[in-house]
Amino acid sequence: MGEVFKDCGEIKDIRMPLNEDQSHNRGFCHVEFADAASVDKAMLLVGTEVDGRLIRIDFSKSRRSNGGGGRGGFGGG
Repeated sequence: MGEVFKDCGEIKDIRMPLNEDQSHNRGFCHVEFADAASVDKAMLLVGTEVDGRLIRIDFSKSRRSNGGGGRGGFGGG
C-alpha cells in the first residue's frame, strides 16, 4: 500500500488489518502521514483504483495520549 501513497509525502505508519483467520486483509488500511500537506496530496487519490477497488478517504483522530494528530492520519478503503 505504501507504493500508492509514496509520492504524497512522509508516511509515518501503515496498518492493514487482517480478517479473522489472518489470511487476507479486510479491504481497508490506515495511513498516517507526517504532516497535513501530505494528507492534502493523498486526497487527490480519491477514486483511484487499487486492486479492483476505488480509494476512499476518511479522516481519523489520533489515539495518542499527547493529543497530537490533527490531519495527519486517515483510513481508506
